[in-house]
Amino acid sequence: MSTSAIVSNAFAEHNRECDSILLESAMGQFSKQETAALIIDGPNFQGMLAQLGISPDFGTLFDTFRRFVSLRAIYYFTAVSDDAHHNTTRDQIRWLARNGVRVVTKPSVKMPDESGVVRWKGNMDVDIAVTALTECQVFDTVILSSGDGDFSRLMRAIRARGQRAVLLASEKTRTRHLSEELRTSVDGFIDMAWFSGTMTMRAVTTGEAA
Repeated sequence: MSTSAIVSNAFAEHNRECDSILLESAMGQFSKQETAALIIDGPNFQGMLAQLGISPDFGTLFDTFRRFVSLRAIYYFTAVSDDAHHNTTRDQIRWLARNGVRVVTKPSVKMPDESGVVRWKGNMDVDIAVTALTECQVFDTVILSSGDGDFSRLMRAIRARGQRAVLLASEKTRTRHLSEELRTSVDGFIDMAWFSGTMTMRAVTTGEAA
């Protein structure tokens, strides 16, 4: 192995160790007596992981939270279709459903964006908000994984009724993936990049984070 490769590996290992320390510190905001629900905005979550170069290791993610807080419910929201484009999504939601996650889906459809590029769309914002304000009202804390600024008012509403609102997102993506308004609307924050020390790191495929 070349000297540059050894230095690069050592630097990467150092960063992973630092991220693990930051993650442990952030998780200290919870207590084992605290009940919580984790709500994952699927497309936003997947885009964030792709930009960070982290594989979607749901088992590690959930187990990490369970070490620090009484995680009573996990919700995963995503749009999906029968098209081959969503093969990985279908495999993931099948695994999630078999492992106790409450998966909520709606049909995904092809729509052109402002530049004329056809993309898959399926907005789940209303479904997420309704679940957070109804089914999750019995928990001490609501943990939302999303960077979408549309959820700012939702998180403020959760706090207004006496619950804690915690955000699982990232400030370290290559392009801006986190709304500043959302970031300042919560009680606590956990950067997904800090899981790099416990989850699988991989190279980002060209165009994957689009």
